[in-house]
Amino acid sequence: MATTTTKKKRLNYTEESMIAAYDSVSKGMKLREAARTHGVPYPTLRARVNGQPSLRQIDRTVLSREKENQLTEWLTESSRRGFGRTKEQLLSTVQKCLNSKAETTVFKDNMPGEKWYRLFRKRHENKLSLRTPQALGSLRAAVSEYKIVAWFQKAKEDISQIDPTVLECPERLFNCDESGFQLGGGVKKVLAAKTDKRVYQVTNDTHKQVTVLVCGNALGELQAPLLIFPGQRFTYDPLEGFEEAHMAKSGNGWIDSEIFARWMESAFCPAVAHLQKPVVLFADGHSTHLTLEIHEICRSHGIILYQLPSHSSHIVQPLDLTSFKNLKRAWYEEVMKYQEDNSDTLSKQHFAKVFKRAWERRGHDGDVLVSGFRASGICPWNPDRFDRTKLAPHRLFQTVQTVDSTVTAETNGPTVTEQTYEPTMAELTNEPTMTLPVQTNELTMADAEHESEPTMTLQTDELTIENENETTVTEEPMEME
Repeated sequence: MATTTTKKKRLNYTEESMIAAYDSVSKGMKLREAARTHGVPYPTLRARVNGQPSLRQIDRTVLSREKENQLTEWLTESSRRGFGRTKEQLLSTVQKCLNSKAETTVFKDNMPGEKWYRLFRKRHENKLSLRTPQALGSLRAAVSEYKIVAWFQKAKEDISQIDPTVLECPERLFNCDESGFQLGGGVKKVLAAKTDKRVYQVTNDTHKQVTVLVCGNALGELQAPLLIFPGQRFTYDPLEGFEEAHMAKSGNGWIDSEIFARWMESAFCPAVAHLQKPVVLFADGHSTHLTLEIHEICRSHGIILYQLPSHSSHIVQPLDLTSFKNLKRAWYEEVMKYQEDNSDTLSKQHFAKVFKRAWERRGHDGDVLVSGFRASGICPWNPDRFDRTKLAPHRLFQTVQTVDSTVTAETNGPTVTEQTYEPTMAELTNEPTMTLPVQTNELTMADAEHESEPTMTLQTDELTIENENETTVTEEPMEME
């Protein structure tokens, strides 16, 4: 006669019940009594007490799946709004969550460590990645889509009143922009020994820079750059090695209105003399571009100097979108090569020679500049072309969200306080500044919005981090991820 066996019904329990049973045993309660009291399997509780992890324990995390998903959503939304959170801020937030619930964990002072951080990222690797953000000033973050679209409409109206065909002629559409190039080339992340607590890189002792002004049209035709050196007296030729470039001097190496006016007269005007007039020169609203002298130079040479929307160079300035990124990358590489070949840091005396190599590699690439004009929406003229994803931080100024990382039992999540952002009258009525090549009885400069932002440094779009192929083995019964 065949014997029949009945399968023992699996006992359902929660991890909280198992922890409570474990605590009861730690306080002196018998194993079987603790298992019955808290409704957990006796063999599992015995294994837990003896230091043998169960399958549930291997997958157990300090925070619930819902809480970790909430943290992931908070991290991604904060990044999109221009306020990305660092590793330290994430760990501090988790600590506050645990402290608010009066939970006791294996973490010292409830502060998670490197292992928890690594495993958290691994659990959410399909949603999170370690990135190097682009620095964005608060004024740039305030740029709205409405403001840029309104600028496109106003610019077309203003320029078409003078010549309705100029916006359709790429050889007559120019952009000029300036950026600083540090003599040290900047510092990038390097590979180093994991055991080294500090990593150094030899660079130039001074933080001085040479400002480079670049100008080109929508056909990709670039003019020779203007190099602005810091200092007034030189015992050597600063342009040695790049004689075809233009040169200027200032006390700090920055551009000023006088330097810009001289460049307009001696470089830009002769370079466009053969073109049909007017030509349009798009530039940012820096105060050096808005003087009466520059207005007169433009008027007498048939140049429309038109101001780009304020604080939006990262969105609609062709040179800023493409050419300068490639040039800065090539510049850094050439500085590194110079230091390797000469066992010395770069000085002003050799700047022009090293910069020319970067310029010839990436700086005067016409196709890259054409791509910049296309991406900005200026040529072909297309107000729908500019990258609207760069306007994501503007939502922060429409709905200001203050995220309190202290999690209360009632909300079970970050406390959010919302405020409505209302633009001021000055923001709603702000119009671009245009210098017209026609006679005027009076010149009004009060409407010009001055943009005096510091020179941008090398921007990196993203950082690929190393993968740590580590196998996690749970040896201690109460260790949590």
